[in-house]
Amino acid sequence: MPVKISQLSKLHEAPAGDDLLEIDDVSAALSKSMTVDNFADYTENALVYMRARTSTGQVLTANVTLLDYSGSIVDPTGSWNGTNTFTAPHDGHYHIIATCSTTTASNNSIRALINGTGDIYGVNSKLANSSPAILIYTFNLLSGDTVTFTYTASETRNNIGYQNVLTIVEIG
Repeated sequence: MPVKISQLSKLHEAPAGDDLLEIDDVSAALSKSMTVDNFADYTENALVYMRARTSTGQVLTANVTLLDYSGSIVDPTGSWNGTNTFTAPHDGHYHIIATCSTTTASNNSIRALINGTGDIYGVNSKLANSSPAILIYTFNLLSGDTVTFTYTASETRNNIGYQNVLTIVEIG
């Protein structure tokens, strides 16, 4: 599905004679530049970017409860359902960074599920109350594939927004 220009947060054209378009996300977390033959080609092949975070605590059942990222959301392509599911709008490689912090120290991790199944686990880095578990991975997704996340332990997620963040960027 092509991205409409109205869905992009900002669009800047390069000076006359250049084939460069730069898209800056409102959150300033991502700045991408790409060379295109013409504007129509760009809208057909726009890269996907979404970022969500939550500052609401959540009771987690190990490997069952889907992690909720329903707080502050930036999603110009509408690929995020607003709570817990990303749907790839087209085939591509998607770089995913997910963090989850609980109220107790533990040695558990985030688990990514593609279309409801999967064994992609993040780093077991939740060793103190102030350090979130993290998953960093690049997935090859097909159009319509869904990505959700669970936690590998039954715990309570904390309400610290900057420790509970999900970022997904299409990288090609």
